[in-house]
Amino acid sequence: MNYIYIIIMTLIASSWDRWMGDILFFVFPVVFLVVQYLLKEKMYFFALLYSILYFSSKYDIGLMTIVFFILTIFSFHIFEFLEKSYLRSLFSTFIPLFFLVFINKNYYVLLISYILLSITHFVIVGRMGENERITL
Repeated sequence: MNYIYIIIMTLIASSWDRWMGDILFFVFPVVFLVVQYLLKEKMYFFALLYSILYFSSKYDIGLMTIVFFILTIFSFHIFEFLEKSYLRSLFSTFIPLFFLVFINKNYYVLLISYILLSITHFVIVGRMGENERITL
């Protein structure tokens, strides 16, 4: 069932980011946080699926897809020691989000995406109970 959630979230996020991401904001960090905090054992699947869907429809599957996948996995693992802190949410999404902003060349989108990311972090972490689980 978790794979179905990830597939649906990834399809929505990649299609939004393809059409409106470089104009308004990217939804990728929101889905990244949901997978990072709630479905962390499925992060490789999410990163691979998002990389393929986003770059195959907007650019071309090639070096940028591989670089984005590696950056996403790297940023997920390098900040694991921060547990569920706000800094982990900011730092772990900065690397892949900055890569998306850099290739689209719209830097104001980074600020709007970080505002949305901040709201998402406190909604996810605020709903976590004593047993550290949220039902989707």
